[in-house]
Amino acid sequence: GGAEPSVITGVIESYEGDHAELTANITLSRGGDLLEPTKNYPAKLTLTNASGEASSDILLSVTAIWHIEEIPKVPGLEYHGAYDLKVDRNGNPALTAFTQVDFLQYERYFARKVDGVWEEEIVDFAGKELLFDSGNRPVVVFTKSEGTSQQSLWVARKLGEEWELTQVREAGASLYLYAALDSDDKLHIVFNTEDGVYYATVMEDSKTLEGLLLDYEENGNSFSYWAGSLTTGSESSLLGVFAEHQSRTDESTLIAGKATGGSWSFEGIANIGSYSSHGPVGGFDIAEFLGGLKVIFLYFYDASEIVMYVERDGTWQKLPHYVMEVSGEATMKADCDGNPVILGERELASFW
Repeated sequence: GGAEPSVITGVIESYEGDHAELTANITLSRGGDLLEPTKNYPAKLTLTNASGEASSDILLSVTAIWHIEEIPKVPGLEYHGAYDLKVDRNGNPALTAFTQVDFLQYERYFARKVDGVWEEEIVDFAGKELLFDSGNRPVVVFTKSEGTSQQSLWVARKLGEEWELTQVREAGASLYLYAALDSDDKLHIVFNTEDGVYYATVMEDSKTLEGLLLDYEENGNSFSYWAGSLTTGSESSLLGVFAEHQSRTDESTLIAGKATGGSWSFEGIANIGSYSSHGPVGGFDIAEFLGGLKVIFLYFYDASEIVMYVERDGTWQKLPHYVMEVSGEATMKADCDGNPVILGERELASFW
């Protein structure tokens, strides 16, 4: 079902013993992404000879073969790891990464595969968020250490052969920062500080606009907030996901944020439990997929499980039957048809 051609005819010219092979090419209608390692498709096999024909229902077993390649190391460097990995607007993989050159000494580099060849260059920044503008130029958001507990916030843009660095904030930004580029190449950033979650916009001419989104003090209660993710949505909107922790009750609330025309609105979605060393959850993400489907993804370190919320008819609903255990990090991406896919170290699942 759903295969092209729907009927394949071939002739077995000869065979040895009870074994014969027949080769045929089949195009499945699933869009090219085979999510399971092996999937069985219902099929029917009919054999015909001079004595007549015989038919049997069979399972056509298809196994995914992944293309895996190691990203070349920068010459002379022994160890490397990625900060962020993205695909540019031409479908080329790219990443910001680091390499260890000595004990507690690291080099940082940017790499992109162009025309089948990896191109690498040493840079002086550690990229937290890697994006590509409308001209397919890399844009990297990162922090610099300005002392024991202070981080300054920066943006690096590749203009021609050089990187242009712009400082967005002198100090206070934490590692919990997320960025998105809109259709006008305006860069939007949310990040944590000691007094709350901030939102900033950055244009190529280096102008910035910064404002406090979520304050740590509200109605006499002590709250702390975590920025979780930021992405562009339909109708020139921004979508963000945050967590609010109240110290008095040691409970955390999942919050969805939406910005239209620079004005933010927030909606509490669910109680997500107590605070841990990793924050209310280990990782969370929000994205808008095919047909305007909005999905929030939560990964809990302590329980090693994933939970999803989906917006339907303006209401967020939890999907309990998509809770699954994972043993390590987990991320949410889109497949080639615009459907959300969750990848964890132990399982791979999708929501159709």
